[in-house]
Amino acid sequence: MAGIPGLLDGLRSDTRNVLLTFARIWSTLATGGIMSKDAAADWALAQLPPEHRAALEHARQPYLNCPYSEESWSDALRARVGPHVDHVLAEIDRLRTRAPRMRGPLSQLPVPKLTVVHPCLSSPPAGTSGRRRRGVGPSRRTSGPGGLGAARRRD
Repeated sequence: MAGIPGLLDGLRSDTRNVLLTFARIWSTLATGGIMSKDAAADWALAQLPPEHRAALEHARQPYLNCPYSEESWSDALRARVGPHVDHVLAEIDRLRTRAPRMRGPLSQLPVPKLTVVHPCLSSPPAGTSGRRRRGVGPSRRTSGPGGLGAARRRD
């Protein structure tokens, strides 16, 4: 979602990919699945009211059938891009603000309850004093004379 402003910045120069990416975002939020750009466009076209389909239909065709150098957008199609984007972004925002729902096989897995115990924050094990042995644990020196990597003197 944080990338939407950047996509909007590229709307004029990379219209087809921006429209197809918005279709992917919308379809992912709505279905919980990740689709290819053309599959997401098919899904979105089925959801869109007729007045907002032309821009996405046109974006999908060159994506599948022609290189950028042959792509063209008429003034009439360009005029439909803004209203299409406004509608799709409203749908994305509507889905984004509702409670998230998981679908598919991952949603059926049990979620284990995890307990994280950090050795410095937990109580000492039963039967121990809780004191650390000298030279063991986080208090061990790692730099300077006598630290790790230094030659140990034996007296």
